[in-house]
Amino acid sequence: MEKEKRIKNAEIILSSFIADHNIAYCNVEHLVPMLRNAFSDSQILKDVQLHKKECPYILKNVIAEKSFSILIDESTDISTRKNLCILVQYIHSQNQ
Repeated sequence: MEKEKRIKNAEIILSSFIADHNIAYCNVEHLVPMLRNAFSDSQILKDVQLHKKECPYILKNVIAEKSFSILIDESTDISTRKNLCILVQYIHSQNQ
């Protein structure tokens, strides 16, 4: 049971990374095999089953159920270049 929990945790962390870095869901199909190849000794990565349809499901139904906040800040610098920063924070419980 502990291994299954660690696999699900890895899938949640990978989904969060994909969302944090604005990586298209279709790239999940390439990211997970690349990670398996890079870390071939990882027993957890061997069993991670993350696909482009599962990633948004995890973000919507697992991560989004937690408390989160969104911080948005917009500014224009001296060269009139506009910048927009969006920061999403969520609570990660060690007990779950």
